[in-house]
Amino acid sequence: MFCHQKSVAELKILDLQKQVLDARQKEKEALDGKSAHEAQVAELKSQPHQSTEAAKQSIVEALEQGRVDGFSAGRVTGRTEGLNEGREAYVQSDEYKKQVAEHCLLGARDFRKAPAFKMAVEIQLACFLNEGFDKFEMGVRHKRIP
Repeated sequence: MFCHQKSVAELKILDLQKQVLDARQKEKEALDGKSAHEAQVAELKSQPHQSTEAAKQSIVEALEQGRVDGFSAGRVTGRTEGLNEGREAYVQSDEYKKQVAEHCLLGARDFRKAPAFKMAVEIQLACFLNEGFDKFEMGVRHKRIP
């Protein structure tokens, strides 16, 4: 059962790593697109024969497109980083819970073997027998006294 859970967890990790690589590839493409837009802006600045208004409009459009692409790449990166952090925290907390449960079970087994546990059981047994004897004695006294 544990091996199955481990293999499922490893498959999930591989899937998340693939998603991260895909997100990074998209981010690289977005950055390459931004570089292309910046190259277009530089080219437009170097061409003096275009009208000033058309050049300004092209520059504004190129910058706006670069800003949008950069924002999208940042959102994708932020989402994947958030997913990775959440997954790591969940895996760590799940492993921690399993370890705590195992150690509690081991501690209970060790305590059951300890002389302190045997003494506690003997004390509880003595208290139980004492209470039973007292109840029996009270019952006998009530029946004797008419």
